[in-house]
Amino acid sequence: MPRVRLDPNDPDVRTAAFGQQVQNFMNSDIGQYIEERANAEIMEALAKLRTVDAADANKIRELQMQVAIPERILVWMQEAIQQGNQAFQAILEEAPQT
Repeated sequence: MPRVRLDPNDPDVRTAAFGQQVQNFMNSDIGQYIEERANAEIMEALAKLRTVDAADANKIRELQMQVAIPERILVWMQEAIQQGNQAFQAILEEAPQT
């Protein structure tokens, strides 16, 4: 199978490489630590939301933010990985067939 040269400036190549970097980071000890801490913070805030006074709008808003921020970070990471995978598939589909 002949090797295909990839252009490092090609947006699909850059997106695929970035997605792989994010995947590698999330699989690293640091990435796992961040993911575990984010999930723990989400679970802790959700537990508090179950028992917070329904009339305490400020506390509810605070707890909602404690859920939303780590959730968004995890979503950003997953989106980067997914976009990278999609770009990689596009590269494979565009590669010359032999």
